[in-house]
Amino acid sequence: MAILMIHDNENDTLEHYDQVIQKLAETGQGHPPGRQSHVAVRKGDGYLVADVWESQEAFDDFARVLIPLLLEGGGTLPQPQVYPVHNVIEGR
Repeated sequence: MAILMIHDNENDTLEHYDQVIQKLAETGQGHPPGRQSHVAVRKGDGYLVADVWESQEAFDDFARVLIPLLLEGGGTLPQPQVYPVHNVIEGR
């Protein structure tokens, strides 16, 4: 079952987000299997990320790579909000 996962990183910085994204790309993990979409937005001094994953298991596999990178630069690990996806309408 597809899930929407929201991470509210209001205590982190966009600079740290950009560093993690760059490291993911450098290690070939910029487009992990199972992630259907990724959106990051500024929220105050921090940011919010919303991802659609094909399953919880797909995200859990990616988290093994992501979490060490987040912590490496002093980032935080907010408790994600997870919702089952009912419908997705993609752009053209």
